Amino acid sequence: MYILHLNYAYVIMCIVLLQLDTNLPLCPEDEKLQMRKWVINSVLESEKTYLGILDILMQVSMFILMNIVVNVLANVRF
Repeated sequence: MYILHLNYAYVIMCIVLLQLDTNLPLCPEDEKLQMRKWVINSVLESEKTYLGILDILMQVSMFILMNIVVNVLANVRF
């Protein structure tokens, strides 16, 4: 979750800087659009990475849980 909040804060900061910084020369509209696309693509890639990590953690936890259940059942006397 921390990674998500950090990425959103970074995106908001970039957008604010792009729109409010009056010291920068104005960019043509297509360059602004390219910058926005770059920011959005970066966020999407970060989210894909985050979801991939969550998937791996879920698989590992399920593997550990299954091993615990198998070991418990192996030691139960019926």
